[in-house]
Amino acid sequence: FVFLTKFLSFNLANGIITNSTKSLKGINFFLFNKKKVKLIFNPYLKKPNKKYLKKKKKNHVLAIGRFTKQKNFPFLLNVFKDFHNKFKNYKLILIGSGKEKDNLIQQASNLNLKNKIIILDWKKDLKSYFKNSKFFVLPSLYEGSPNILIDAIDVGIPCISSDCSGSDDILMNGKMGIVYKKNSKIHLLKSMIKMHEKYDYYQKNSIKHMFSSSRFVIKFQANKYLRFLSKFI
Repeated sequence: FVFLTKFLSFNLANGIITNSTKSLKGINFFLFNKKKVKLIFNPYLKKPNKKYLKKKKKNHVLAIGRFTKQKNFPFLLNVFKDFHNKFKNYKLILIGSGKEKDNLIQQASNLNLKNKIIILDWKKDLKSYFKNSKFFVLPSLYEGSPNILIDAIDVGIPCISSDCSGSDDILMNGKMGIVYKKNSKIHLLKSMIKMHEKYDYYQKNSIKHMFSSSRFVIKFQANKYLRFLSKFI
C-alpha cells in the first residue's frame, strides 16, 4: 500500500522538492520523469556563523535531540560505555526533552556512568555547549535532514553521524566529520576512537569547511523554493 501510494502520488505530482541526496535517490526510484524533482537544502539558518571561537575544548561528547526512539540515545549510551572504558576522562553531555528521559537516567545509572553521562533539559541557546565540547554525535535511526547537525557544523565542531538521510550532504561526504553505519555499535565505537586519536585533523577540517553552512541560509534556500514553485503558477 505504501509503495503504491508513493508511486501514484509522486508520478501525478507536477513537481517534488526534497531536502537530501539520499531522499532524492529514494524518490527517483518511483518516478518515470526524474526531472520533476528538485533538491533544495533546508532553509534553516538566519545567517551563517562568521568566525570560529577558539576555546580550549573539554573532553565532552555532545548529543542533542528529543528523547524518543528515533534519536537512538540508548544505543549511544551503550557505545559510550565502551568508549569510556578506553578513555576515562570523557563525559557524555546529552541535551533534550521527551518521555524517555527517565529511562536514559536509569540506563546511565545501570552502566555505572551516572557521573559521566550528564542528561540536561532542552536549552534555548546551545552554542556554548557546542563550543566547549570536543565533538558532536548524531545517532539517529532516521531523519529527513537533521537541523541539529547544521547547528553543529555552523560553529565548527567535528561531527559523527549515522548514515541517516541528510548526514552526507551536511557533512560534505565526510569532509566535516565521520558518517557511520546506523545502529552499528562497532562502527560508531571505531568512529569515536578515530575522532579522539585524530582530533586535530578533524578539528582543522571542521573549521576549514564551517562556512559551508551558508548552504542552509533561509534567504538563499527560500529563493530556490520560489523559483521552483513559480514554474507551476
